[in-house]
Amino acid sequence: MALPAAFVLEQAYKSLREDPFSPWTISAFYDALNQQEPSSMFRCHVCLDLRGSLADGTIKRTSYPTHDIVYRNLIATSKSGCSICRTLHCAVVAFCQNLDIRNVCLSWSETLRDREDSPLNVDIYYDPGTAFNDPQHIQLYREQESPVTLPIGRAGTVLPNSNSELSRILYKKWLANCLNNHDACGHRSGPLPTRTIFVGSKISASCLHASQGESKPYVALSHCWGGIVPFRTMRSNIEELKAQISADKLPRTFTDAIRITKELGCDYLWIDSLCIIQDDAADWQKESARMGSYYSNAILTIAADCASNGRDGCFAPREKHSYTPFRIHGDEYGIPASILVRQTPRRHPNEHDPGHVFGPDDPPGWLCERAWIYQEWALSRRILHFTKNELVWECDTVEECECQAGGGWRPQNYLRPRKGSRCPTDPYARWRGMVQELAQRNLTYHTDRLPALAGLAELMKRETNDEEHQK
Repeated sequence: MALPAAFVLEQAYKSLREDPFSPWTISAFYDALNQQEPSSMFRCHVCLDLRGSLADGTIKRTSYPTHDIVYRNLIATSKSGCSICRTLHCAVVAFCQNLDIRNVCLSWSETLRDREDSPLNVDIYYDPGTAFNDPQHIQLYREQESPVTLPIGRAGTVLPNSNSELSRILYKKWLANCLNNHDACGHRSGPLPTRTIFVGSKISASCLHASQGESKPYVALSHCWGGIVPFRTMRSNIEELKAQISADKLPRTFTDAIRITKELGCDYLWIDSLCIIQDDAADWQKESARMGSYYSNAILTIAADCASNGRDGCFAPREKHSYTPFRIHGDEYGIPASILVRQTPRRHPNEHDPGHVFGPDDPPGWLCERAWIYQEWALSRRILHFTKNELVWECDTVEECECQAGGGWRPQNYLRPRKGSRCPTDPYARWRGMVQELAQRNLTYHTDRLPALAGLAELMKRETNDEEHQK
């Protein structure tokens, strides 16, 4: 595809201004100008009809492709009839009280031409010296049932609370899809841990179950104690808990996890503080060494990301901006479709995901800071994250989220690196990466450092047939 003439001239001008003595002179652009075809020209030179690409040089290569638009140019073309620029301008005005805007930056996952199913991310930059120094991040998208009339993709609307019937339908669908269609994630149920919680038909009917070596599906909980010691199994109460676990004794995170497990149709749940005898050193040593296999054999790991301790629970109330979009009505603004605008969903992924942003003031989540959690997540085949802003599904095949803005990106995993990832292929380099990552995490007891690595070491030993990973 030939380069648009306006773009060629603009790049030539920029090149000469930046370095007049560069070998990349105006003559380098002359041949491109001679190759122009009318069909290659964009209708709008400002938004590029949302069809710019890396291949034809119309967008920049950064950490992900971007296209900058000077704000005054956006205003001009929105007034002169470009429906895409009018949509962008309406979105910017809706979210920006201060209009000292310098430029807006569009971003997308691959190319605008191939991104009909992805939302459009817009970063709004203000003039230097204004009260607003940090850019604002907004996202434009269509509803799932909306027809394709603009090259802006569909996304999902985040619900006000994850404790809803629609939320349950969503994560049950994620699990069923993975079990039925993801061969890489594995379908086999591993043997039950030494002890699990039998969730029963009601929370009050739960009890501690001693395994007889049977293989049945079970769920594991990944959570943070947060300086508050949760209800625990001790030598003094283990027989009582085998008979019944009273719901009123359990912290909210545990009762939420039991409820989720039941809703998924699973009978067994593993929680560290309840399934390991906490004042029995021999039992703790034996069971902590098996924790890696407990998470890898679980059919699903529930991650209470939003809970700083056991009292917070899995179902945190969402911040209003994360689930309340602004609607640009097509008829009112003279555009061919209604578009929804929201702040770009905020989350801390394991690998860069253009569908989300992570601000410097946003904590990545309590669990991300814990050393034990690193092993739990790395070894789990499937994780259902209950974050502050949305539900997130992560498995060995794909990651999905409630806002459906990520496009199914795959997270970084040192144990099972995907093709084309930045993760090193050499197993020893990956092992060093895991050790370095875990060393940066927090531990309540420093003596837990090696046990927190035990499961990872066991898997690396199998992959490399190297006994050193067990020493």
